[in-house]
Amino acid sequence: MSLANAEDPDTRRKAMYKQRSESPRFRDLLRERCHRRIKASRVALLEQFRNINNTVEVHSALSSIIHQEASVLREEIYVEEMETEEDKSITTPQNEVYLQEILREYENVLEEEETMFSKDWDEQVICPLCEKCVLKQRADGSVVCVKCSSHYPRVPTLHHLRNLLNSSLEAHERNCKDLSQFALINDRYTNGLFLICQTCQFFFQTL
Repeated sequence: MSLANAEDPDTRRKAMYKQRSESPRFRDLLRERCHRRIKASRVALLEQFRNINNTVEVHSALSSIIHQEASVLREEIYVEEMETEEDKSITTPQNEVYLQEILREYENVLEEEETMFSKDWDEQVICPLCEKCVLKQRADGSVVCVKCSSHYPRVPTLHHLRNLLNSSLEAHERNCKDLSQFALINDRYTNGLFLICQTCQFFFQTL
C-alpha cells in the first residue's frame, strides 16, 4: 500500500466517531427520546411557565431534559461500540471530537423543541376559573379542566375560546381597572361563562 493511499489511524478514528453522532440512528434516537420526555412534561412545563416572558427558564428546563437524554444515549452507544477491539484504543482527543458532535446535535434538538414548545404555548388556554391548569377539548367540542373539574360549553376550538376570554377582559378594562373574575353560571335562567366585577358591576357573558 502506498503512503498516498494509507489512511492515518487517528484520522480514521475521528471519522468513525463523527459518523456516530451524524448517523440517522443517533439523531433519530436522540430526537425520539427528547420528544417523548418533553411530551410527558409538556403540560407541567406550560403550567409552570405561564408567564410567556420567562423564556430563560423555559430554555433551561428543555435544555436539562435534552442534556440528560443525550448523556444517557451517548454512554449507551459508547459502551456498545467499545466492545470492538478497535474502539478500545481510542484516546481522549478522539472522545472529545465525538462529544463535540453530540453537543451540536443536542443544540439542534433543543432548537426544535423550543419551537414546538412555543407552538404548544400558543395553542393552550389556562382555565379562567382555577388558573392552574390548561383546558382540554373533548371530541364533542366541550371543554373541561382536569384540575378543578369545570365543564365549559362547546366551542369550535380552544383558540376561539381564548379570543372570547381576551375580548371579555378587554371590554371590562376599558372602563375599570379593578380585578374581575370569571364564573360559570348554570341555573334555570341562564347557562354560560360570565365575567363579573364587583366594583363596577360589570356582568358580561363570555360564552
